[in-house]
Amino acid sequence: MRTLLLSLSFIFLLSCGGESEETANLTDEAATEFLAIKSVYRERNFEEAAKSLDGFLKANPEHATGWILLGNARREMGLTLSAKEAYKKAIAIDGLRMEAFLGLGVVARKEANTAFKKGDSSEARAQLKAAEKYYERALAIEPFHAETLSSMAMLQLQLKQPEEALRNAEKAWELKKSDGTIAANLAVAYHKNNMAEKRDIARANAKRLGYAGLAKIDAMFKK
Repeated sequence: MRTLLLSLSFIFLLSCGGESEETANLTDEAATEFLAIKSVYRERNFEEAAKSLDGFLKANPEHATGWILLGNARREMGLTLSAKEAYKKAIAIDGLRMEAFLGLGVVARKEANTAFKKGDSSEARAQLKAAEKYYERALAIEPFHAETLSSMAMLQLQLKQPEEALRNAEKAWELKKSDGTIAANLAVAYHKNNMAEKRDIARANAKRLGYAGLAKIDAMFKK
């Protein structure tokens, strides 16, 4: 079972809440500090962001968004165990933070990839199933989140659930027809369900929207 390379980027994990929500219940000084750290994170300076967040969270331990951002930064650094700990702390503070469940799902998929490379298919499947559960938790909170539905579809293809994957890929496209990655993922889902005509329409939409990975999916379609 090969890992599909069309998963959506999870740099968006903090996009669900507005800036005022992220800094609610913080002092003006702490809010300024957090927004500065977030800016560093967005520049992909993950190690610097993580170090700053360690200090910030000592002073503001109940700030769920801070724990999510720390989980993201540690995940990007390859520190999966500490990333999971950070996401779980966020959930303990606020069980409705879908970004934390998404982060846990991304970590589980990374661990599945590692298991695949080691030839441990049993562990890989266990991690993929764990990721599926985390995505289900996220969708229970935000059932119409197009990016999560599309990413769930790719995960379900890995789990050899093509019909379920297609349903989620189609839902994602109906919700957001401006995203080239969602169109490309839909094309892959159609391909895996032997629906060539619809696959080609979805591919054309991905191309129109500027999706950069067409060569990879075209190679998949030729197999």
